[in-house]
Amino acid sequence: MSKFVKKHNRPITRKFWPLLRYLPTRIRAIYLRRQFEVPEELPDDLVLKQAESEDEIIQALRLVYDSYLKLNYIDSNEAGLRLTKFHLLPTTIILVAKRKNEVIGTLSIIMDTSLKLPSDLTWDLSGLRRNGRQIAEISSLTIKKNELRRGKLLLPLCKLMYQYCKSLLNLDGIVVSATTEVEAFYTDLLLFKKVVNKTGQANQVVKGNPSTCCYLDLSDSGAKENYRRVYDKKRDRFNLFKFFIKRDLKNIQLPTQQQCIQSYTVRQTVSHSKILETFPELAKNFTERDCKVIANLDVSNILSFEAKKSLKDSIARTYRYEIRQKVWCYLAGVDKIVPSTLLNLSESGFKMVLHEDGVPLSSEKSVFIFFTVGNKIFQFYGQIVWAQPSANIGCRVEVKNKEWLTFQDLISSEYQNKVV
Repeated sequence: MSKFVKKHNRPITRKFWPLLRYLPTRIRAIYLRRQFEVPEELPDDLVLKQAESEDEIIQALRLVYDSYLKLNYIDSNEAGLRLTKFHLLPTTIILVAKRKNEVIGTLSIIMDTSLKLPSDLTWDLSGLRRNGRQIAEISSLTIKKNELRRGKLLLPLCKLMYQYCKSLLNLDGIVVSATTEVEAFYTDLLLFKKVVNKTGQANQVVKGNPSTCCYLDLSDSGAKENYRRVYDKKRDRFNLFKFFIKRDLKNIQLPTQQQCIQSYTVRQTVSHSKILETFPELAKNFTERDCKVIANLDVSNILSFEAKKSLKDSIARTYRYEIRQKVWCYLAGVDKIVPSTLLNLSESGFKMVLHEDGVPLSSEKSVFIFFTVGNKIFQFYGQIVWAQPSANIGCRVEVKNKEWLTFQDLISSEYQNKVV
């Protein structure tokens, strides 16, 4: 088999992707792992980063639109942009590969919010969220045709995504909805596992085209160990373990850890709002609930599209900042400290999730949480307003101590300072 593979080292083209699923799994995996070579070096003028400017965002959305339209994943629109309701959330991150002033590759990271994830419509992801696990969905992976072929751009963009999700966002895992023709890229090369439970609804992300949902466990015993097992003994040009885990790329620009803890891409929300003002038809399929969630998360306070008019008097405007802050939670009723995550924050309270099964919450009236950000220590009490079996807790802060006010100011200033 290895001799057969060595003779076929030309890059696979898209028209051959559908044929791969007819190969035996083992042969297909060997073949694919020989098709994508790790680049020895990248051009000096290539930068991989988070999209920050309006121009970078629009270029990325247009690149995805052009690609998806050719593949019949979407219908055409006058804007010529692929913009979904998830892109409007300040928790969605757009990554780009840029050469000079042109975006030649892009990928979006959609964080889990009350809108859930695009794949939730078609797949049951409840098991992946069990025990408070934090997941996100990657979407809109697109590379401009004829740019740095044979994985020389695709793999670095995936490396940026891996680093961003694991090291900066501290996610437990990521999902992706892949059409059946490119499913093997995620399962055989990037070592995603298939999600088996379906809801029976068509995948609206790709206009109902057949697709598979895949999941990558980002724990050290998950992706890292699997990459080591599959790739560590391979030559460097095929070794994704060294490339993803050990190697540094000077072309990758990551924000700081503190920026990722405290805020997300507010600038995107501003830019997307301007786009919707110009092309309101992009919002024609948004439901009233979609608009409520978007309005609640939009810290720029300037979202304006037709569907929002009905919300004018129906909701009270409060800022709710989506954060992912690891904390410790003390429960007096059971005299126990439980590792937890502070999910979001408003002026009057917060939502959190406990990372432990079977914690009795019926007798608890309040929680005490403490954590550090940089050199600062924060600790405050919250009165439990509601609790769910999934260990999600909603709390109200009645006694606003110095630490609470300082943390609230820190979060709000981080968001507002980014609105330009």
